Amino acid sequence: MALHLLVLIALLATQLLGIASSIGTIIPLRLTKGESVEVSVFRLSPTPLHFRLDFNKQKGTIRPELGGIKHTDPNGGKIRFDSPGEAIKILAASELGRQVYEMFPGGYLAFEKDDSTAKRIFEPFVEDDDPAAYPWPPANHLRPTLPAGFSTLKFSVVQAGTITANEQVKIYIAPPLDVKTVQTSDYLWLGWATILLPWNLFALAMYGWYLLKKARRLASNK
Repeated sequence: MALHLLVLIALLATQLLGIASSIGTIIPLRLTKGESVEVSVFRLSPTPLHFRLDFNKQKGTIRPELGGIKHTDPNGGKIRFDSPGEAIKILAASELGRQVYEMFPGGYLAFEKDDSTAKRIFEPFVEDDDPAAYPWPPANHLRPTLPAGFSTLKFSVVQAGTITANEQVKIYIAPPLDVKTVQTSDYLWLGWATILLPWNLFALAMYGWYLLKKARRLASNK
C-alpha cells in the first residue's frame, strides 16, 4: 500500500505541475509612453519570454490600426506586411535580460472580426529601418529568459501609435506548456506526461478510489 500511495502522489504531483505550467498570466497595462507594470511569475526551469497584447473591440468590426493579415511572401528572412498598423513597442525585463518587443500584425486573425478582442503577439524588435518588415523566423535568441523559480518581470511602454496611445490593454504572458507548443525542451517530459490531462486526472481518481477500497478492506480484515 505504501508503494501504491507514493506512486499516486508522484503521478498527481506531475499532473498538477502540468496544469500550473499551462496557465498564462494576465496583467493590465495602459499604452502610455513610460507606463510600466511588474508581475511575479514562476517557472520550473529557465524559459524564454513569449507574450501578446489583448485589445478590446466591438464584435463584427476590425481594427486596421493593429495591422492586417495580408502580407507579401517571406523574402530574405523577413515578412513584409502591406498594412502593418501602428508601431507599438514594449520593453520587457527580467533578472536574466531585457529586450524591446514590437507588435507583430499577423497571428490570431482567423476569427477576429467576430470576437470582442483583438490579439497581437509581440516579437523581439530588430532595427531595420523598415516599419513594415519583420524578421521571420523571429529573433528568438534575443528573448529575455525567465529563470527557474519565482522572478519579477517588468513591462514598460516604449512606443504607441496615435490611435492606440493611452489605451488600456491586457498583457498575456504565455505559459511554458500549450496545446500546440512547448517553449523549451526542458518541459518536453512534462508535456508528454500531461498530454491527456483530463483523462489522466480521471484515471488517477479511479486509482485513488481503488486504493481507498483496498485500504478499507485491509483494515476490516485486521
